[in-house]
Amino acid sequence: MPSRDLACYNALISGLSLCRRTPPDAAAVLASIPFPPSVVSFTSLLHGHVRHGFLADAIGLFEQMPERNHISYTVLLSGLLDAVRINEAPKLFDDMPDMDVVAWTA
Repeated sequence: MPSRDLACYNALISGLSLCRRTPPDAAAVLASIPFPPSVVSFTSLLHGHVRHGFLADAIGLFEQMPERNHISYTVLLSGLLDAVRINEAPKLFDDMPDMDVVAWTA
């Protein structure tokens, strides 16, 4: 590929996350991006962690994210609820800066 932009890296991170190649491979791609990763980059990695049951790693990643949006919060909220970590979910929900209908139905 002659030209790689942030969208290419985000697609790669997302694809690796869907194939259960999350934490090591997708995180390595995130670390190798030659320019600052976006909230989409981090959220794609976060989604992979949550999807495959690496919830402790997902929480650590979420706490280290330089920027979060309502999608990031909803991904982690959904992971907490799927893992029946009900006591942690309300705090995260209350911390969300922008709640949308997706967050309310997670």
